[in-house]
Amino acid sequence: MRVYQLSAHEENLINNLNKNRSNVLMIICDHGTGPVLEMDALESVEFEAYMNAIVHQMDPARIVEIEIPELGA
Repeated sequence: MRVYQLSAHEENLINNLNKNRSNVLMIICDHGTGPVLEMDALESVEFEAYMNAIVHQMDPARIVEIEIPELGA
């Protein structure tokens, strides 16, 4: 899964956006690497406001591939 590793500032931006929205919320996950967002979701139209909030400071080096173990494996 491709994810974007969030800085503390970006995590605050996302949480603040979530406070003002009720229909579409971006969920911050932690798969052992710290707070991350799934890139496929972040790049979708539904989450455009979130992408706009962090795009000016987005560091392409923090887009990483992580492996998520399947449930029951």
